[in-house]
Amino acid sequence: MPDHLKTIIYLDCDLLVVSSVKELWELEISDYPLAAVVDKGCFKDKVYKRLGYDKRYSYFNTGVQLVNLEYLRKINMEKLVLDFMEQCNIQLDCYDQDILNCLFHKKKKLIPFRWNMQDGFYRTKQRMDINELSMEEALQNPAIIHFTGNKKPWHYECIHPLKGLYYKYLDMSPWKGERPPVDYAKWGENVLMSILISFKLVTPKYRKV
Repeated sequence: MPDHLKTIIYLDCDLLVVSSVKELWELEISDYPLAAVVDKGCFKDKVYKRLGYDKRYSYFNTGVQLVNLEYLRKINMEKLVLDFMEQCNIQLDCYDQDILNCLFHKKKKLIPFRWNMQDGFYRTKQRMDINELSMEEALQNPAIIHFTGNKKPWHYECIHPLKGLYYKYLDMSPWKGERPPVDYAKWGENVLMSILISFKLVTPKYRKV
């Protein structure tokens, strides 16, 4: 990044920004390398066992970050990462996310869920040691919706409750009208599942929002 840039917002490519990011941009992070939201997998003990640090420091998702470039320049971030990779003897499953958590788990700033609403936050069977009121507020007022996981809105089999928003914005672009081919087997499965849910015979995978 050019030297005159002191801060940037980093965004993954599988998300929708549905609210102003002004509040995120104006967060005070002068003493932190970055600000981010906890990852949906932050409750899993195996994450910390694999990465070799204490669970109390949590694990953040790198899909949305407010990044302090001045801080990273001062600590020579490029050399820090290359040295870490050279000496690394742990299994990296999420690559950049694992590396940043290893380097900055004690130094990052955690921010509200609404800035990175991951797929797992919408699931009915989510398992996280979190404040449910804060999560409910974020579900009703998301700022950035992050389609984490393997099934993206552009895949026919995706059943994320906010999938329709993706197509709303897609249709404002030069790719208006593009849709994935219909998977009739999956369509039939979804119809059957909807019937079973309506009769309360199965639990839906996602919360209503």
